[in-house]
Amino acid sequence: MASNKQETEPSDVKVPFKRKQVRLAIKALLSHLSQKSDDQKKKDELFENDEHVWLILSVNKIPIIKKKPKKIPLPHSFNGCNDVCLITKEPGKVVKAALREKGVVSIKKVISLTKLRKEYKTFQLKRQLLSLFDVFLCDDRIYPLVLKTLGKVFFKRKREPIPVNLTYPNVNVEIQKSLSCTLLRMGHGPSSAIKIGSVKLQNEKELLANAIHAMKIIPNKVPGGWKNIKCFYLKTALSIALPLYQSLQFKPKRPSVKSSSKESSDDKSTNMVDKEEKEEEPKKKNVKRKKEEKTKQKSNKIKRKLSIK
Repeated sequence: MASNKQETEPSDVKVPFKRKQVRLAIKALLSHLSQKSDDQKKKDELFENDEHVWLILSVNKIPIIKKKPKKIPLPHSFNGCNDVCLITKEPGKVVKAALREKGVVSIKKVISLTKLRKEYKTFQLKRQLLSLFDVFLCDDRIYPLVLKTLGKVFFKRKREPIPVNLTYPNVNVEIQKSLSCTLLRMGHGPSSAIKIGSVKLQNEKELLANAIHAMKIIPNKVPGGWKNIKCFYLKTALSIALPLYQSLQFKPKRPSVKSSSKESSDDKSTNMVDKEEKEEEPKKKNVKRKKEEKTKQKSNKIKRKLSIK
């Protein structure tokens, strides 16, 4: 598949992960998928498993949830961009005519939010809409409203629409860039899944380029950058997660250090107790002496009375 021009990272940029590890993980993943039995392949078709490749990101500190996801550009698009649907604020016919005037020919259908709400109310109709198009784009001004209208059907299939700025001067370039992007949504937990490729549509070289490029771009989109990134994994829907990168920033302390510090704190506490006991000893002796003196005085008084009698 032809590569698209995107934000490119310089080849000499220093990154904490090893490219060799990413290459080995992709090879292992493709090897595992090629060894599937006929029964497993039929099962994948039954459950509509399209074998997308996912980059799993885990962070140390969960960021605040944003209304819109972050767009991650990829050098090789995994979207089958033959059938593209655009959801807009204005009426569909008006927007489609305006896009044609600006040279946009990649959009097959334009649906307004009003029409989406009226004609696609049920679960079955939304599922039917989902099956008609390869990619869904959305006017970024109405993005939260569109997500609410589409509901769980799109989220379960990981087919969240890509936000597009339709007010951009060169809207054709904006749409083409969006079609070759993947989405990063954070804030719902420490882990996020980013779609970076398709086994059916891409070869090993393209998957490797997408994975490395995404791992370079994502830290710039995450609050805290590389310091906040705990690990990266690679997987498909039904495979195990293969490690790509693990942060060594937060090293656990040695047990010996902990035990010695604990012992020192215990020693301090015992010393304090001993000191308090020593201070209390003379007080106890004084009280005891006073009691003895009082009892002695009482006994002397009694003896005097008896002697007088």
